[in-house]
Amino acid sequence: MKKPFKTRPKQITVEPFEYKTTKTPNELYSGGVGPFIVLGTIYGEKGYMIYMNPLDSDFPNSFEPFFRDLKEDLNLKRITRPEIYIIGGETSIKDMYERDILTSRNKLLDRLKEEKLKRFIAKINWCPPNHTQNLRLILSKSRAEIRKFNPKEEAIMNGYDSLDIDDNYPQITDFKTSHRNFSEEDPWETENKYGYHNAQGIFIEPDY
Repeated sequence: MKKPFKTRPKQITVEPFEYKTTKTPNELYSGGVGPFIVLGTIYGEKGYMIYMNPLDSDFPNSFEPFFRDLKEDLNLKRITRPEIYIIGGETSIKDMYERDILTSRNKLLDRLKEEKLKRFIAKINWCPPNHTQNLRLILSKSRAEIRKFNPKEEAIMNGYDSLDIDDNYPQITDFKTSHRNFSEEDPWETENKYGYHNAQGIFIEPDY
């Protein structure tokens, strides 16, 4: 008797200005993210990921395809709560675009509230200054993984001599997130259970 065929998972990379969806057992992966903002969502067996530029004049509306698809699926399935993860939005020290990026962060949160999706935010992890991040949605395990890297670690990973890189950066921090596991605390993380810190660092209590 033949064993049932198992579909091998594919890693689907989402590039800047792209929006992609897939289903388990595939994975969605953002690649490196700095100032750009990535929004990833797990809903049942489906994953959604969108990777946009916060300096785009029409930034909040660039997420429209994601809002449309998730709301359609919510209306059709009603199987469980979606989990929304947000990373990126990095502003380097003395960055001339800092104010614009911080404004876009808040505009995205406001738009999620308007679309009645803000209550589904599982994790907001704005990228610390002078770091990069990546987001991986592992749909077969209903789990999101967020990693952040400092320039030294990235350089070593890419084969450069670590002696050529400034040592004044914290070491790499990895963590996994899901509705089942918030295992590590980080000053840049927020969880909707407790509210969130806005772009100016002001704590906002949940309104749902």
